[in-house]
Amino acid sequence: MTLAMVDEESNRIVQRINEMARRIQDKIDSGKLTVEGVEKARKGMDFPFVDFVRFQRLAMIAGATGLITLSEGKTISDYLGSLPEIFNQQPIAVKAVLGSFFLELLKLMRGKP
Repeated sequence: MTLAMVDEESNRIVQRINEMARRIQDKIDSGKLTVEGVEKARKGMDFPFVDFVRFQRLAMIAGATGLITLSEGKTISDYLGSLPEIFNQQPIAVKAVLGSFFLELLKLMRGKP
């Protein structure tokens, strides 16, 4: 996902989660992935507390500066929850998309393209 200033109410987070979920299911259905392998990968995407707090902070900054819409900010907040354990229980598509978003925010904050 490429972050840019947005003013539309299209929720890119939800769109990407839905697309990711579809792609993962297609790969499971075709035998390229197993349910067990997906679950192992999902657990490997767990956020420790420090990363969870950092992501919450960066997501708030992204919302306040217009990098994401209010709808996208609410979606992120809902999926993150109030504790890392809530995020860590999310489906792999949610964790993959939000993890990618987090990395992109970190790059932006560090001034890297």
